[in-house]
Amino acid sequence: MNKLWTFGDSFTAGHGCKETDVYYKKYYKEGDKLWSQHLANELNLELINLGSNGASNEKIIDSIIINYDKISINDIVIIQKSFSHRLDVPNMGAEGDHEWITVFANKDFGWYSKFLSKEQYETAIEFGYQFCNNSKYKKRQNLRFSFLMDCLIKSGNTVYLWDILKENGKYENIENATKGEIDDYHFSFKGHLHFYKSFLKKMKNEII
Repeated sequence: MNKLWTFGDSFTAGHGCKETDVYYKKYYKEGDKLWSQHLANELNLELINLGSNGASNEKIIDSIIINYDKISINDIVIIQKSFSHRLDVPNMGAEGDHEWITVFANKDFGWYSKFLSKEQYETAIEFGYQFCNNSKYKKRQNLRFSFLMDCLIKSGNTVYLWDILKENGKYENIENATKGEIDDYHFSFKGHLHFYKSFLKKMKNEII
């Protein structure tokens, strides 16, 4: 069976809709799925969802490179672009899952204090604020995404790219679904369903 590979951040990983999440525990009903699983079922493909909460574009690109040789001919690959201002910095002395730390301004220093000094954190935040939303920075990220997409297409894969900045806010989120009970702007189960339907329509029309 061919595979559907999905790469991205929390909107691909399914933040809020996992079995350990409060929203799932209180609101899940039979048939609820992430958009990627809806799509995999529709296309009769095995899903390999490599979305990662809080991922920067660099981390997403790294994940594609690491898994590149595992992707077989005729697999479908969907790549989600994240926010350009997320910045990866090295975690000094650490290896594995915490070798790189993704820093973004809407997460306070308390969490980062396990990995970074206050000075390192503030340096990363300042760099992100000053440079990462610049069009030149985004152009460099887009160049890398385009290169990997071209490589995958030449290897016999169908590849789609979508940008959370263009899709965010179009679909029901968890806060809306729970009438403000849960403060979470990620897709609700209904949001996942509607995003899947919209994405499938675009795939059929080749307009993504």
